Amino acid sequence: MRKLTRKEVLEIVEKAHEQGKAPDLSEEDLYGADLRWAKLNGADFNGANLSGANLSEANLFEANLSGVDLNRANLSGADLRRADLRGADLTEVMLNDTNFSNAIIEKTIFVEVDLSQTIGLATVIHKGSPIIDINTIYKSKVKFHGYF
Repeated sequence: MRKLTRKEVLEIVEKAHEQGKAPDLSEEDLYGADLRWAKLNGADFNGANLSGANLSEANLFEANLSGVDLNRANLSGADLRRADLRGADLTEVMLNDTNFSNAIIEKTIFVEVDLSQTIGLATVIHKGSPIIDINTIYKSKVKFHGYF
């Protein structure tokens, strides 16, 4: 499978939105993709590789990110409200000002991340327990009681 370019991703998304459909980017290889400021709301990324991608300030409202590899991605300022993050790997992800309001998590991996600058953790919908390492707890300097 070849990697999609930013232009190709945005064309897929725009065409789907014009047709009133959810953009289908499931299982795509988007390693290192530059998707800053992209309007990806409602997109289906199920099982995609977004490791190392720059998704800063991206609109991922109601996106399906289940099973997605986001390892070392930049999600600073991204809108993840109501996104499905079940089984997503957020290892070493940048999360400054990332909005998690009403996002769905279950077996979501939070390793080596700082959650202290995120938005909406108290409203996350838990379908099951997330996976959080001790370094995330230390880096985040927040009390997790009531969040996870």
